[in-house]
Amino acid sequence: MLHRFLEVQSTKKSMAGSFVGITYNNNREQGMGNMEDNGKRKENWQHLMYLNWQHLMYFLVAADTGNFTTAADQMFVTQSTLTKAMNNLEGTLGVPLFEKKGRNIRLTSYGENFYEDLKEITGRMSDSIHHLHDMIDLKSGNITISGSYTMCAEYLPHKIRKFRKDYPEIDFSIKYTGTSFILKQLIEGTTELGFCGDYDVNSKQYEMIERFKVKEEELIVIVPPQCRYSNAGEITDFSVFRKEPFIVNSRSNTGTNYVFNRMCEEAGFKPHIAFESNDDHTMIGMVASGLGIAVIANSPSLLVNKVTPLHFKHPPVKNQYMVYNRERDISPLVKSFIDFIRAECLSEKNT
Repeated sequence: MLHRFLEVQSTKKSMAGSFVGITYNNNREQGMGNMEDNGKRKENWQHLMYLNWQHLMYFLVAADTGNFTTAADQMFVTQSTLTKAMNNLEGTLGVPLFEKKGRNIRLTSYGENFYEDLKEITGRMSDSIHHLHDMIDLKSGNITISGSYTMCAEYLPHKIRKFRKDYPEIDFSIKYTGTSFILKQLIEGTTELGFCGDYDVNSKQYEMIERFKVKEEELIVIVPPQCRYSNAGEITDFSVFRKEPFIVNSRSNTGTNYVFNRMCEEAGFKPHIAFESNDDHTMIGMVASGLGIAVIANSPSLLVNKVTPLHFKHPPVKNQYMVYNRERDISPLVKSFIDFIRAECLSEKNT
């Protein structure tokens, strides 16, 4: 209906019970137009610009009551205002919506079609507005998070469970990936919140990233059970591993790799990278098979394979941060979770 162009001529004389006179015009260059190209209709939102939302609401009430006087009373307007509004709506659409039935009115076939469509549209819009209010009130919604493995496997589940005690209808979408990808997703806006390891905070590409340290993770060296270092006890000098084959995460800009490279530099050697994998458990499996050694976080969720963990006398640590893009809009829902994590960290420091 809304895609047909009709030239409307206002007239004092009604036609076939309509409130306006109508003359069809096939000119595609004018007005709302028939959005066709080579016989195929094109969808175009621009015709909606001509519609008055208040007039649409008047139409629904008039259709429900079947009487302009009653509808005008319910909408707190005069009958002449309502009648004029319906004339304008019919003129905009180019079809008669009502016809007279004694002192009352009834919908034409055009009006019935438009009524059903409009009721569905307004119902959906009402639901959408209620959903927005629920999001503002933290009654519903979804938070997308990207995080490193240990944060996804150990830290976040406990925090989310505690957060959902107050907000049980809030859902979470969590993606496990490396630090560089987490930061990239925040910059691109494909994730709302991140939990990642160390990175170059002075890098210009990350200047819009806001970070807040939530925890520290001890780093350890894992070796095969048959390795000559398996009974070494505490590590006092990392340089003893200078000739060993290392297995590292292939995503170079991970929090662990960032600290590992610094450890090697401070120990005065360039590591021999024998194997790379983008999955922590694959790395650990390769160590268990005797293919090399690795530096990983001291995490219960990682140490599930047959490897020997070696601890440092003075343990190196990698920091874990909550990160978000301060240049993008942050929804009340995400802000509430950020505030919750900050409060949790403060509480843990004070205990």
